[in-house]
Amino acid sequence: MLRKYLFLAVLQLARHQPDFKRWHKQNVKKGDGQDAIYVKLIGKLARILIGMVQHGETYRSLTRARSNNKITKTAHTKERTTHSRMLTHSQDKQNA
Repeated sequence: MLRKYLFLAVLQLARHQPDFKRWHKQNVKKGDGQDAIYVKLIGKLARILIGMVQHGETYRSLTRARSNNKITKTAHTKERTTHSRMLTHSQDKQNA
């Protein structure tokens, strides 16, 4: 019975959830059969669910994590640039 519901969940996730869509497309490009693809995705879903329960966390989408990481890197780069300008400005004052 659990397999049935995991299969039904994976069918919906492969159609609507960005991470599962991407994983499904990757497996299709590899040339795997539909049954094998869904078995792989069921395994992935099971590992995700077990990890969420063990760590008491919610699902964090890889696409969101990547976009948040870009924002963080951009903010961090701006912060470093501002900091280096401040250092250069203070060094110019000391040399004058």
